[in-house]
Amino acid sequence: MFRSILIVLALFVATESRADFILVGDQHLEVVSSHAAGVLYDSSTADLVSGGSVKDVYVYDEALLQVLGGSIAGHGSGVYDTGKMSMSSGEIHVLNVYDTGDVNITGGETTSWLYAHDASTVDISDGDIRLLSARGNSRIRISGGKFYSHLQAWDSVHLDISGGVFLRPPSLNDTSVTNISGGYFLGGGTICVADSSTLNVSGGTLSSGLHAMNASILSVSDCDFGSLQASGTSTIDVFSGSSFDTLVVSGPSTITFHGYDFRVLGGLRLEDGEVSGIHRGGTLIGKWPDGTPWAVSVGGPSHTFATIRVIPEPTTLILLIIATAGLLAYSWSRRARRSSTGHRRRETRKKGA
Repeated sequence: MFRSILIVLALFVATESRADFILVGDQHLEVVSSHAAGVLYDSSTADLVSGGSVKDVYVYDEALLQVLGGSIAGHGSGVYDTGKMSMSSGEIHVLNVYDTGDVNITGGETTSWLYAHDASTVDISDGDIRLLSARGNSRIRISGGKFYSHLQAWDSVHLDISGGVFLRPPSLNDTSVTNISGGYFLGGGTICVADSSTLNVSGGTLSSGLHAMNASILSVSDCDFGSLQASGTSTIDVFSGSSFDTLVVSGPSTITFHGYDFRVLGGLRLEDGEVSGIHRGGTLIGKWPDGTPWAVSVGGPSHTFATIRVIPEPTTLILLIIATAGLLAYSWSRRARRSSTGHRRRETRKKGA
């Protein structure tokens, strides 16, 4: 413990000893020239503008660094505590975000890694992002921008994607939770959700496929993509509006389709809401609640223990119940009328006699 404290103190002293500027209190600095390093404490602020540069910068406490131009070129820059950094222009080579630090990117470029740790928050609405890796309990919100390489979610990260262009599929691991409601995934390949992570897809344009592995959970609706794979003990739910060509299953995975008017072709069999004969292959056909038809080619190895279920969606069940109740009511009404008519005829005959 004592050794760890000494190491932290040594790093702290080393950081301050090489800093070209140290801001405290509510001091403010406009960075217009070249600096080896800078440190911001308390509620201090700094603006990095065109023509300015800092090799490494460290933002602590409630300090704020705005990158309006220029560059941060080193490998050690970081945002700590409840510090904040925003970038609308310029470039950052490597940036680490720790604790509950907050980074907001609306433009500019990260030329190498952007790391999010602990309970930090990163918001990206525009700009060019090379590599993004999130760990701990960090929260990543992406509504725009262009992502050229790795996008990784580990541990208990919460990742929300509502926009942006992605040239490589993201990698989702551990117990992370990812929501995709928009964006363009143009790099091909497969979006893999692994371990015990969760992926909810409710929109976006995917040229890639989806693969749920191990004990992961995948939910898909209102999205077009190439193929769907399930392996391990993964769980997949496919809802209205989904469109894909192929389903490949293996292991004790469970895949559930929510729709109506289900049928099977080829070697598949459908009985009591469950599809069998997966190893023989075939086609599963159905309709979404809005009446849109769909067909998926289904296959898997001969030793697969996967389960494919088909379940009418709640709206479909309600319509079926209403229709059934209506038919029963109509049938009862006809029987009642016939009984009443017969009774009147018998009474008439008795009076005539």
